[in-house]
Amino acid sequence: MEDDELAERLHAQRTAMGSVPGSLEVWLLLRSLRTLSLRLERHCSSATMIATWLDESVAGAEHPLHGLVRRVWHPSLPSHPGHDIATRQMAPRLFGGVLSVELHSEAAARALTSQLQVPPLS
Repeated sequence: MEDDELAERLHAQRTAMGSVPGSLEVWLLLRSLRTLSLRLERHCSSATMIATWLDESVAGAEHPLHGLVRRVWHPSLPSHPGHDIATRQMAPRLFGGVLSVELHSEAAARALTSQLQVPPLS
């Protein structure tokens, strides 16, 4: 193999994979990995709690959002088409942190967002 060809292959690999990270980047990575499982668990459980609460508003006349929400999409909900597969494939209670909400109208979207609060950082 020619040196130029080897240099080109190494350059392509370095471009695709990146070079050696610095000590600060490695320290930040190690620090974040120590709490990854806890953060992922909280992320998923929060999404499940929110999805469940929003889903209760579809049928619950007593719910403060009743009449606003048409459907909630999250694999933790039994109404989700992929719930059975998600239950088998995903770790217990880790259904992911992304959910989707279908609302009845633009007015419902405005009403829902006006009721949301961002918790203070402590």
